[in-house]
Amino acid sequence: MRSADAETQRKIVNRLKRARGQLDSVISAVEGGGSCRDVVTQLAAVSTALDR
Repeated sequence: MRSADAETQRKIVNRLKRARGQLDSVISAVEGGGSCRDVVTQLAAVSTALDR
């Protein structure tokens, strides 16, 4: 049973890291004057990653 818990934790951490990377892209786009469309697209990706 322990390995299932470890696997679940690994999946959660991976999902959070993916969301963090996408959020870093949002921050870079805002700081760099990126288009609103690009920012909204990246925010949607972050939201989807967290929802899963």
